Amino acid sequence: MLQIFEAHPNWPVYADVFEYPPPRLASRHPVWSDMTSVDTVMQCRKDWSSASVVNHTIITDPTIRQPCFDLPRHTWSLMNRFRTCLAQIGSHPITFL
Repeated sequence: MLQIFEAHPNWPVYADVFEYPPPRLASRHPVWSDMTSVDTVMQCRKDWSSASVVNHTIITDPTIRQPCFDLPRHTWSLMNRFRTCLAQIGSHPITFL
């Protein structure tokens, strides 16, 4: 992304990224003070594999969209009602917390 901005110095965002003012206080750490490039996909995979979460091995790659993720809204809302125990069933039409 920075290469695109660097290639177009006439864009207004160029001054914001490359000609930013110096920090006025020593405690401020602007985002652009660390310009090292980071491979976010590899960082995400590394964080995912080293996480101490139960069942983290079920999903091998968190960057890939999981199957059945594109269900219709009605199905998602119905599943969410059952998950939160707020489903409207015949014997208990309304659940109060």
